[in-house]
Amino acid sequence: MDTGVLYFIVLVGGVTGLCPQWEWASGSYYCLVDDTMTWDEAQATCSGMSGSMAVPDSNEEHQFIWQMFKENSRVGSLWIGCRHDSMEGRYVQPGNGGKECVYTKWAPGEPIGNAGQDCVQLWDVAGGRWDDTKCTRDRSVICERPARAFPANLSCMQADARGRFTAP
Repeated sequence: MDTGVLYFIVLVGGVTGLCPQWEWASGSYYCLVDDTMTWDEAQATCSGMSGSMAVPDSNEEHQFIWQMFKENSRVGSLWIGCRHDSMEGRYVQPGNGGKECVYTKWAPGEPIGNAGQDCVQLWDVAGGRWDDTKCTRDRSVICERPARAFPANLSCMQADARGRFTAP
């Protein structure tokens, strides 16, 4: 019994340590993970926090993500959840069921599409515009969770005098 409580605390503490505060905007929660990692590691990190790598769907969301990154990060560029699908010839969101990345904000001359440049970053050199680059580079990531990830019928539990939970 005590071990179960200990595991729960460690699990929650680990997630909170990576992302102590989620910021809400445009119907989603966002969290900057300022550790540098490869694109695949970034995807696994966001998935482990019940989210996915942020992918801007509008200019407003793009500006919010870039501004959040620039205000809170020490690293120059940022991974987003778009990746080149060579079979389809388009950029998709593997962490979101392969949905196509419809909104784009490519830097001039991008995407280059060279072999091995399959992952998309918000590129510091181009003021946060998109750039295709090698997935093995180390970048920070912003994870995103939709606001609907929390049940609408969520209620608080109450405890009696002996510490046992009772119906709400």
